[in-house]
Amino acid sequence: MRTKERMEKSAARHKIQSNMAKRVLLYGIRKEYSLKELPAIGKGIYGKPYFPEYPEICFNYSHADAGILCGIAETPLGVDIERLIHPTERLIRAVCHENEKKMLLAIEDPAVQIRYFSKIWTAKESYLKCIGTGIRQKLSNLDLSEVLDGKTYEEVYHFFFLDGEDFQAAVCLKTKKMLSNLSVIYIEENENNNL
Repeated sequence: MRTKERMEKSAARHKIQSNMAKRVLLYGIRKEYSLKELPAIGKGIYGKPYFPEYPEICFNYSHADAGILCGIAETPLGVDIERLIHPTERLIRAVCHENEKKMLLAIEDPAVQIRYFSKIWTAKESYLKCIGTGIRQKLSNLDLSEVLDGKTYEEVYHFFFLDGEDFQAAVCLKTKKMLSNLSVIYIEENENNNL
């Protein structure tokens, strides 16, 4: 019974967060594109959302207990937000490429190690969302160690990281030309009525 109740609570929380993410998306497209209503949302072959009527507007969102992150651009993108993740041996084996694992295990400060692992996790999630597949491959086969040092991946994937007090977020953009800046809009909880 407890497992069923937990699953029901989790599903209800997921639905609320999904609806909130769509409200944040609407807020963003109103601000950036002056659209009054949220266009119909289609889904790609692996479930990546898109606007069939506005293919030039790319978007992605992520929600977790840490909050909601929404990205809007004129180029494919993926976003991920997570509470800081404490790396266990099992998680490190499942998520980290050997290069990432070496770098992670060389970090002595546990707080820095948690932040670094969380960056690896969110970078991989945002990249896989950007390319539209989601997690359909073994994460430890994907080496994003260099993007944590500010380099691009495959010459066209650029990463931005948002370090919160108790969360980590990543944005991955597919573009040959590096963006000069990234605008981040924070919406306070009391501003929800305006969304």
